Amino acid sequence: MVELVHAVRPIQQAFPKVKLVIVGGGRLRRSVERAASGLGSAVEITGYLTSAGRFFELCDIYCHISHQEGLPLALLEAMAHGRPVVASPVGGIPEIIDSTNGILVEGGQALFESVGRLAREPNLRASLGSAARETIREGHTWDARWAAIESIYGLE
Repeated sequence: MVELVHAVRPIQQAFPKVKLVIVGGGRLRRSVERAASGLGSAVEITGYLTSAGRFFELCDIYCHISHQEGLPLALLEAMAHGRPVVASPVGGIPEIIDSTNGILVEGGQALFESVGRLAREPNLRASLGSAARETIREGHTWDARWAAIESIYGLE
């Protein structure tokens, strides 16, 4: 998260109205707040939300920057809402994100460049978001997964 906050500074120069909304809190919250000092209203930390559905509808780009993950539900939810995703290639994330439905970045300059590119290219945002939604629809809904579950548990 701190890397994402650091990426806001140069993005803010090109896009003065940029707004980074961090949903959640956790053990890194104080570090994120320190990194965000001086950025004013460009960074908002919501704390825990019981339902983030409306948040996904409001955002233009979803970033999931982490050093350690499984396959985060929030990432799948963002994709299901058709949001273009920028994410770290950790845990199970590279199993679902490829160059057609999102962008994998190691952080730092690549993060800044990817978010900036998506901010400048609405057609790319739309294309990645549409492909992300389709990825979830085709392989990550209960209907799509039911055949595998039937097979695993001998329910056929």
